[in-house]
Amino acid sequence: VKKRKCVIPFLVVAFNRIKGLREAYEFVDRSTIPLELVVLDMGSTWEPFIEYRDSLAAPVFKFPYGMGPRDLWVSGELSRLGSGDFFLSDGDIDYHEVPGDAAEKMIELSKRFPWFPKVGLALRINDLPLDYEGKRIREWAKGDWAVKWDEEVYVTGLDTTIAYYPRRENTF
Repeated sequence: VKKRKCVIPFLVVAFNRIKGLREAYEFVDRSTIPLELVVLDMGSTWEPFIEYRDSLAAPVFKFPYGMGPRDLWVSGELSRLGSGDFFLSDGDIDYHEVPGDAAEKMIELSKRFPWFPKVGLALRINDLPLDYEGKRIREWAKGDWAVKWDEEVYVTGLDTTIAYYPRRENTF
């Protein structure tokens, strides 16, 4: 009897952006662990996006308006998406430099530090321009790097762009 590998949902918040959804799909495809792309569509209206989204044959949960990550918990919609552990990601980030083993590494960190409600990746900021906006974002993100917990592990209260949630809780 072959043991079936557990497939973990990779929830991607999407709205009318083909590139972001395509990159999320490619990341899921190259992951070193089995992930299932699940699209959380925030009311997309652009027909080319809808056609592309539907061509992926991935589960789609439709929302009539944009929701922030916290809204999944506040509204109770998270329970509609199933049970067990999951990943939650923005659909507008650049996944090209995210290594194929990133999901696996987040799970490993979560097991090492089980008291953390989630483990996620930080946005890259060292490639931002030195103009006013780049400086503003660097200043805003500086707090993400203030509390070092372990090698390459920092504790922050901010949300993450790709996060692993080891359990489904009622609160965000």
